[in-house]
Amino acid sequence: MVSAGKLPAEYFHSPAAMGLWQFSETCLSNIQLPMYLLARISIVPLSLYLTNVLAGKTHSYLALCYSLLSDLALLVTLMCSGIRILSNNLVVDSLGSLFAALVPILISRTYCDLSVDLGSEQQAFGSPAILFTDDLKVRRGSSPDEPDIPAFWIITRYTSLLAAVLLIPAVILCGEPGSIIRNCYLLDVNAFLAILLGSCMASLGLLFFTIVLVNATSPLTTAFLFVPSSAFHLLLVNGSTLSVDSLASLLICLWCCLGYLVSRRKELLSSSLDCGRYATFVLRRTIGVLVLIAIVPAVFQQYPSAKVRLGDQNRNRPTIRYNSPSNAHANYINRPDNSVGAKDDYLGTRPHIDMVANSSLLVDKCRGFYARSDRDHNGLECLRYLAKYESEYYFLPADGHGTRASEQDPRTAEFTDADGQRSSEPQYPSWKSAKSPSIDNIGSCAGPIIPYHIFWVGKASWRIELYVKSYLYTQNIPCSRVWLWVDTDANPHSLEDMYNDPKFVLFHPLIKRGDIVLKKWNYPDRVPIPTEAAISDSARYYQTPGNADENGTSAVADNIVEDVNGQRWLTFSPKYKPFKLDYISDVARFVILHLHGGVWCDIDVLLLRDLRPLLLPDPTSGQHAFAEQWVERSHPADYNSAVLSYSANSSLSSFLLHGGVRMGVNFCPKVIGRMAWKEGRSGELAMLDTAAFDPSTPTMNQAGPRECSVPCHLSYSDVFSGRPEAVIAEWRGFEGGRLKEENLTALGEAKLLAYEARGRGPASDLAGVLNYVVDKDLYPPNNRTMENFFRGAWGYHIHGQWASHPEPSSWLDVIMRAQDGFFEGRRMNPYGEIWEGPQIEGYPQWSEFA
Repeated sequence: MVSAGKLPAEYFHSPAAMGLWQFSETCLSNIQLPMYLLARISIVPLSLYLTNVLAGKTHSYLALCYSLLSDLALLVTLMCSGIRILSNNLVVDSLGSLFAALVPILISRTYCDLSVDLGSEQQAFGSPAILFTDDLKVRRGSSPDEPDIPAFWIITRYTSLLAAVLLIPAVILCGEPGSIIRNCYLLDVNAFLAILLGSCMASLGLLFFTIVLVNATSPLTTAFLFVPSSAFHLLLVNGSTLSVDSLASLLICLWCCLGYLVSRRKELLSSSLDCGRYATFVLRRTIGVLVLIAIVPAVFQQYPSAKVRLGDQNRNRPTIRYNSPSNAHANYINRPDNSVGAKDDYLGTRPHIDMVANSSLLVDKCRGFYARSDRDHNGLECLRYLAKYESEYYFLPADGHGTRASEQDPRTAEFTDADGQRSSEPQYPSWKSAKSPSIDNIGSCAGPIIPYHIFWVGKASWRIELYVKSYLYTQNIPCSRVWLWVDTDANPHSLEDMYNDPKFVLFHPLIKRGDIVLKKWNYPDRVPIPTEAAISDSARYYQTPGNADENGTSAVADNIVEDVNGQRWLTFSPKYKPFKLDYISDVARFVILHLHGGVWCDIDVLLLRDLRPLLLPDPTSGQHAFAEQWVERSHPADYNSAVLSYSANSSLSSFLLHGGVRMGVNFCPKVIGRMAWKEGRSGELAMLDTAAFDPSTPTMNQAGPRECSVPCHLSYSDVFSGRPEAVIAEWRGFEGGRLKEENLTALGEAKLLAYEARGRGPASDLAGVLNYVVDKDLYPPNNRTMENFFRGAWGYHIHGQWASHPEPSSWLDVIMRAQDGFFEGRRMNPYGEIWEGPQIEGYPQWSEFA
């Protein structure tokens, strides 16, 4: 017999291995999922070897074949995904895999030794039935004063305690607590603390069930479960980006895993374990842990669920540019655009190129200033204010005083290539010399040219077309450019693939003219920051810079180095490189705006007004930075970066970029917003009301039967619906008079004649087309027009819905047909302008609506 307070040294082998394994897991906690799985790929071969050497276990031929083949298939899947192998991780990878393979073996040995010493009759690798019977508690001694001590709970207690003893000093010595205090801004957020508590309980549950699984099956099976779990992780997280070869090898891996589990099914069948009581035991504790993890965060939850900005862009259903209509009396050729007279130029004259928006006034009118409590928020009132009082929040700086953007020096402008000549000219063209756009020339701007940044991963889609056409339809073309950033980290040829994609060919004339600029996005190694940025963030700089390396570069702050020329660089560690599309775009927007300025728009944002007045700096304050609020804001730090703008290479851009890097390349807008708020700099980044770019949100989030916007939408999917029943309730907030209805038959005939005259599409399209008959149309024209689509908003956030297509006569369809009419020369844009550029092909027709 042994004393619980004087356990032999061999009882600490398992806790020590568990602690070292957890330490290696911590070292690899921030790398990409494929890289992490690759670091753990040798667990199964090591477990096969160690169980034979240390435990004397022999494995069947089927178990060897299936385990090694599944591991090999997983390796092929990872290598086909094109991940990079970092040499500085090899040591940690090897030791971590060794510890992970050792843990199940040592747990089994320690448990069995402890059970024998405490009087149990359980044998090594034998039945764990003792854990779940009345014999679980074995007497440590014969004295009645000595308590009953279960062997299972002894090993659980010592493993968890020793693992903590090994990890806590390591964390303290490496300086992590100080880094957490400096760089984590969520320590006072109850929801975040609840998540941490849930993670701790989940870790304890992992330890508990690892011990249970080792004794219920075997150390080899416990280690082998890494393979199927890794395969499922890859499928769930990276499934949409895996190649055909990767998916094929992943399916082979899962098949081999199934074969292994079938070959080892005798483990439980040959055991004397009461499977019913074992299942009840595990299920009861699993439910307990899950209930705690689910309830605690729910109690302290403070924020609404995050909205996905990027999705699976490759799930689009088949599309065609032209097709033979299946309904001769009602189709895209003869269906009128709407049933009422549409006023295309409803916004009047375009704002002056030097017109500036007073962002402080916009914040005050819609939300209230940061320094005091907000008034009762009313997004509908804000939308009404934006529509009716443009003259109040727009102003034109005085001419001749050097306060207008057109009077500044292009060489010092905050936008990259502000003059279209690589910022080499001393001044912008005069009003008289500025050229208007033509078919093959984009024209020239008498002020700074502003880049509009969008981002895409994968094959081209009609959603790129929707954004670009909304940009061309609403923005000042000579004074703007679309910079389309294509992720080339996963696929180095993705830029060429995008250019040659059949769905992107229609934009080749615009690339040639200069409207669209294709750009490569790569995760950066380092980014330059201005030296003056240290003045506003001096507390984070070291009092004494670090020693210079062989290149003369020395560390001056967390993640900031200074070269021999005095240039400071913000360094990006490759281990923090994101792999999910949302995270990639989060990093990209802050880096791109810091380097080039302009405005970032998620590609699912539909532009409705000219953004230029929002993007030019206010001459009185020099600031124009803004973002939209996160749905219905509950905290002054709840930013949404779907639309984001600030000055390039500025103190604010450096502060935001440095903050995201300090927090582990975490650029979630709500986290960045909380950092800015806690550091007292949220006032530099104006938070515009949801009415500006997400105008349907106030209606969807209001409580009770209050007034509604026009259109009155209760779901983000309403813009895709074109059936008559969808129109009934969306006008209850309309304040105008009755709209005049048109003769649909006459409108249908006119559209058919115009289609035939333009020669749009092959002649076979017109072969089966007859006069329009409204009674035979599933999607008849309605009273929807552009002038009544969230009037006053600068944009509309579609919120993903990547696999959806707009039904005919839906709001999106009405917008698309207005744009096509503009590019065909038969309609005007909202500012009364006609298209003077190259011919652009119309939107595709979808087979389900043919």
